[in-house]
Amino acid sequence: MQDTPSNGFTLLGEFADQGAEEAYQDAKWPQTRRRMRYVCTITALAYLAAVYVDYLVLGTGSALSLMVSGRLTAFFMGMLAAFFTLPAAGGARRLGWALCAYMFFILLVESLEQVLKFGRIETQGVPACVIIVLTYYLFLPPRALPTLVAGIGGSLAYLLTLLLLPTPPERIVNAALFLGLVNAFGVYFLTRFGSAQRREYRTFLQLKEMAEIDPLTGIYNRRRVLELGERALRQALRYDEPFSVLLLDIDHFKAVNDRYGHGVGDLVLRAVAERCKGALREVDLFGRLGGEEFVAFLHHSGLAQALTAAERVCKAVGAGAIPLAEGDARVTASIGVAELTPDAADLDELLRRADKALYQAKLAGRNRACAW
Repeated sequence: MQDTPSNGFTLLGEFADQGAEEAYQDAKWPQTRRRMRYVCTITALAYLAAVYVDYLVLGTGSALSLMVSGRLTAFFMGMLAAFFTLPAAGGARRLGWALCAYMFFILLVESLEQVLKFGRIETQGVPACVIIVLTYYLFLPPRALPTLVAGIGGSLAYLLTLLLLPTPPERIVNAALFLGLVNAFGVYFLTRFGSAQRREYRTFLQLKEMAEIDPLTGIYNRRRVLELGERALRQALRYDEPFSVLLLDIDHFKAVNDRYGHGVGDLVLRAVAERCKGALREVDLFGRLGGEEFVAFLHHSGLAQALTAAERVCKAVGAGAIPLAEGDARVTASIGVAELTPDAADLDELLRRADKALYQAKLAGRNRACAW
């Protein structure tokens, strides 16, 4: 059994294999990058603009030069993080670590500011770095490791700076309480919001699967397989590649339903779909058109290769009885084959030719493949 997405199998497995949070962030990347570009640009400009306040407090001299150097570095790191939001610059993982470095460095510059401005201004109330950390948790992508490294690591660096300075104890306790509170909120936000987003993404995948997968057989439904077939046909035309269509119909399926009932007929349809998938390649697109009729679109296959594949499918469908509670059922299939040619360069014409070839296979005695 070919358990791959190319034949219409469980999409949730692909999501789980990548890791819930990483797969979700990758999927949300196109929507996230615009917001991140805005956040990085605005915060970098605002942080650079604070040089004017540094001048008012420090005046001219080496202290101001050091603060300007720190703010300029933070500004360029912010613009670098904004650059990583561009589609050609990399994915969400690279942006996550760039944002981590950017925010961590801002908190280091905040620590430097405490050293250079110590004794010049009297800070009361909520430290500015608390607002920075809170903004970081709220606006950046919820990637646990980079976010926690920057938020908690930067907060500890800031507190360590206060401890090394002759800072009043009440100010240290005040900063520690606020930073502890905002980081605790950040951890809660990462946990709860990240879980909610993952549930939302799983729901999206389930709805997507319901819209694309035939619930009875587990393969592509009519709408999705024809959509993918049209896309594959355009690709074959663009690159001048061989392309073929198999149209399959279960022989005397009505007799199966009449003899065993529709419940058994459903079991037969599932068994036939599994046997067909096992006989086709992973790159082939396979789906159910409706009733007992199936279609397969074969990439890189001319008429000879398509006929070989069709004969292989015929043998697989008729290979042994299908075990049922009501007794074993034996079924066969007839297949019509059509190849992409200059006078049949659209999907409707290919399907029409495959249908005529299928009719010839039925007239020739069934359980066989015929080419248009």
